[in-house]
Amino acid sequence: EDIEATENRTKLIDRLKFLYEYSEERKNQDVITLEQSKDKTLTEPFTVLVMGVDSANDGLKANQAFNGDTLMLITFNPNTLTATMFSLPRDLYVPIACNHNRYAKINSSAAYGSSCVIKTVQQLTDVNIDYYVKINFTGVVQLIDALGGVTVDVEKPDFNLNSGIDCKGKVCEQNSKRQFGKEVVYIPIGVQKLNGEQALAYARNRHQFATGDIARNQHQQQVIEAMAHELKNINSVTEFENLLQTVSRNIETNMTPEQMMSFYDVGKDMLANSSGNSLSIKKTYLSYYSLPVWQPGPQRYTSALGYWPGSLEAIKKIYHIKKLVPIYINKDLT
Repeated sequence: EDIEATENRTKLIDRLKFLYEYSEERKNQDVITLEQSKDKTLTEPFTVLVMGVDSANDGLKANQAFNGDTLMLITFNPNTLTATMFSLPRDLYVPIACNHNRYAKINSSAAYGSSCVIKTVQQLTDVNIDYYVKINFTGVVQLIDALGGVTVDVEKPDFNLNSGIDCKGKVCEQNSKRQFGKEVVYIPIGVQKLNGEQALAYARNRHQFATGDIARNQHQQQVIEAMAHELKNINSVTEFENLLQTVSRNIETNMTPEQMMSFYDVGKDMLANSSGNSLSIKKTYLSYYSLPVWQPGPQRYTSALGYWPGSLEAIKKIYHIKKLVPIYINKDLT
């Protein structure tokens, strides 16, 4: 490796440390310690929980609570170039780990902070989470634009209307600032290169599809997969540095600066020893069903999603989990 590349890497780690230390000084109320990730390197299999924050603001504050919109568990094995993605619908009815295991929609765990979300997902799946990444709407748009866009096969919607808006035979959704009217984002059907606003709109849309959140989960996985394939086009430390700096205000993670930097090193080595297109991504989903849940306070039913325990066990097997514990919904709470 040449001297210039080594110097660039050192400069980048120093800048990342500055951002990390600045984040610590903001006194994050939701301090998360994941013991298993302290000494872990990205040259061995690792698991990341991606948390999409339902926020249109520019800047991700280190607050304890947030509005949860997207939850995706991703396990990556750099030795075999394989990844597994598992999306958890926000309305999935599960025990909330930090609320006495009372059943509620899984996105409600975000009201207690990132640590509660992580504990709830770990308890549900029996998967140890090494790292988490929390990103808001603006961060998604910035990241995808910094990658030069993503190529996605946009699914044909089942319905033409979205919140009363005529989508003109396309997929249409609010922009990243949740604006409709003249700011509506229209996306044609079929394979195409999407910019950040278009990719976010496609990943958020659920009202135009008969399966609602399930379709949205599938589209989010499409976008994540497309982003993974675009990352292989990063050819230098400088490009990687620019990418991280672009999203630094709108992303939060427990990765150290050195671990973030090792993404570049590991990726570079993998591509050098492969065809560059050999990354295999397996997308997984639970089998869901509609679950009306009675709310004593407002004296009404709310819509949630139940799941079949057998489908969860099948996903656990994919994640190489040996301890398979059937999960059953308490019928007294429905």
